[in-house]
Amino acid sequence: ASQACHGRSLGALSASDPLPCIRCEPGLPGFSKVPFNDLAALHAEVDSRTVAIMLEPIQGEAGVIPATQEYLKGVETLCRELGILLILDEVQTGIGRCGAMLAEQTYGVRADIITLGKGLGGGVPLAALLARGTACCAEPGELEGSHHGNALMCAAGLAVLDTVLEPGFFEQVQDNGRHLREGLCRLTGRYGQGEVRGQGLLWALQLKENLARELVAAALHEGLLLNAPQADVVRFSPALTVSKGNIDEMLLRLARAFARLHARQQAHREMPA
Repeated sequence: ASQACHGRSLGALSASDPLPCIRCEPGLPGFSKVPFNDLAALHAEVDSRTVAIMLEPIQGEAGVIPATQEYLKGVETLCRELGILLILDEVQTGIGRCGAMLAEQTYGVRADIITLGKGLGGGVPLAALLARGTACCAEPGELEGSHHGNALMCAAGLAVLDTVLEPGFFEQVQDNGRHLREGLCRLTGRYGQGEVRGQGLLWALQLKENLARELVAAALHEGLLLNAPQADVVRFSPALTVSKGNIDEMLLRLARAFARLHARQQAHREMPA
């Protein structure tokens, strides 16, 4: 999909569409990019040569753009009708980030292949590829690598899974996600910013101007680490174990960062020409 980001390997870069990819040429052939959340455009692009459709349920690097329910269900239906694979990149959304083990569950779809990373290791380098049905065609040990099956990393991954599968964990993520969203909505109203969008504990605040880097810098002065995937978007993806108290402290520091940025802009406007 347009604006997709699937990683930094040659294959993942070829499937991606962000600006960093233009510095890594030539890419692998065979990848078509169509507008995200545009089912008609996808139908028009698919032909007899199409073997798979690969998507992020929520486009993280594009600015936390969630797939609509209609779109993702429509993609699944298209794949089933034509016998092509549905691949979901859940590196950013998987392992509880959206308030369920996988984001596909929140949409009510079932992918043939799912990629996982980031949250799976809880901070250590660990990734996984899940496959169902006929897509699950590799025998144990057939796909090997120097660090595949690393015991230490897998132990960390099992500890993460034990934690997120504790009773009430996903409900807590959902509850804290609502708390975070409500706080961000209050701030965007107070400071005249744009949309708050996301799911679970993955949210974005759309800014009215391309000031994300400046806001990130102002937040750093307040002891708050933020991430800006786009020039006008700030992303929030706290630890899944975050408390409401942690969120309130973050919102307080974010408010001070907005005030700092506003004061700087005001001073700049008042400077003599």
